[in-house]
Amino acid sequence: MKRLVVSAALLSVALWATPASAGSLTIGLTSGEATARLFELWKFSPTWAGPIRYHFNPLEDPDNNPFTALLHIASWVAFTIGKGLVIEKDAWTLDEAILLKAALPSGAAEACLEKTKTAALKLGTVMKAA
Repeated sequence: MKRLVVSAALLSVALWATPASAGSLTIGLTSGEATARLFELWKFSPTWAGPIRYHFNPLEDPDNNPFTALLHIASWVAFTIGKGLVIEKDAWTLDEAILLKAALPSGAAEACLEKTKTAALKLGTVMKAA
């Protein structure tokens, strides 16, 4: 079992380095699907596995879970402040339908981006000083 988990972890790392569609063509799983399977193997709550599976395309989530859209928006924030993967440059959007699904008020994602930028700069300063 330990070997399976390690192999699954390596598989997920490899998939994160490729676009979702390339991962699907290579081994039949997208990075979201591989991560969702890891979450299932590691006994994470299904509440987390579903949103992880569809966070690249939250509008395709059959459960219509708002958390899936929130995870997508959080990924957009991370990418926008320079903490994402180059290969994902076209993966994250603030599409109106995604914002609606997340039930965020107008401007909330942008406000979160600004707060996150400020916090990341402060953290970077503290880390450099340490």
